Amino acid sequence: MRSVINKNSKIYYQGKYWNDIFIVQKHISKIITGNENLGWIDWFKEKYSQTPFNHALFLNCGDGRWEREFIDKNIIRKATAFDISKEFIQKAKSLKGKRNIKYFVADANKIKLQKNSYDLVVNMAALHHVQYINRLCYQILKSLKKEGLLLNHDYIGPHRNQYSLPNWFLIKLINHTLPKEIRKSNLGYPHLPTMLLNDPTEAIHSDLILPSINRYFKILEKHDYGGGIAYELLTHNDKLFQKISSKRDIDKHIKNILGYDVIFTKLKIIPVFFSLITAKPKSCLNKVEIIKQQRVENLREKNSAKLYCIYTLFDLIKLIIWNNSWKTRLKMITKYFKILFKR
Repeated sequence: MRSVINKNSKIYYQGKYWNDIFIVQKHISKIITGNENLGWIDWFKEKYSQTPFNHALFLNCGDGRWEREFIDKNIIRKATAFDISKEFIQKAKSLKGKRNIKYFVADANKIKLQKNSYDLVVNMAALHHVQYINRLCYQILKSLKKEGLLLNHDYIGPHRNQYSLPNWFLIKLINHTLPKEIRKSNLGYPHLPTMLLNDPTEAIHSDLILPSINRYFKILEKHDYGGGIAYELLTHNDKLFQKISSKRDIDKHIKNILGYDVIFTKLKIIPVFFSLITAKPKSCLNKVEIIKQQRVENLREKNSAKLYCIYTLFDLIKLIIWNNSWKTRLKMITKYFKILFKR
């Protein structure tokens, strides 16, 4: 199995995101917990962890922030965590102190988890980087104990941030209504060739997270908190964050953006970008269907490897348009039709 990986971990933890803004944090808390002053972690502890989970697994843990916080808040007693980046694992180990955390380096696409080992599995923005997402969800299912729990908090929006035209039109329109001093000046449609170059794993199958979870788990709670407009306008908006740091009053503009986000999400004009989900393992699964789904995934990835790591005709057309070489364009088209006629 050949997996798509990002070889440059330095691109993570860079810049400012929408959920770094205090008003946005309160907005998200209100949607998830019903109380803007109750954060989702404290809500999760109150609802699911009055008695701490004994052993939790953290997927693609990065620098280990979340497992440290879960232990410090007495949500879990001990943790196991992995990441493909040796640098991140080294940093996480250096920061764990005396906490009971075991770290190891692993590729989420290839990992084989120990069966019946964990009381809780935590996905904090990890699954949207996973190529073999069906395989990993099945591994998670087998690794959880019978009464175990999956906590999924992730981006579930358009794959590789390739937004629909109505979605992008609204983002551009609302950005234009903002005062120039906080209008996002570097707003551009996510450039697929650049994404494939900088991080081919970014949102690689974000649109398959929900179907994959639903396949193997029974969802207990699902709290969608939008982001279809607000995420793009607020994240990496340097001018806006400069005003925030200088304590300029821009709260009303941020609230307006969040208001538009809520309205257009409710009208289903834009999709949900972010969701918090809790789920239990399904007890009865069709083994034939499990094998079938894995074959489908394997074939999808085999074909994608031949097509420059893309998955849709629409994305192929984008690559063709953005490529300046007619020879390469012809090669792309030929490869696509060869795969198409082999099906």
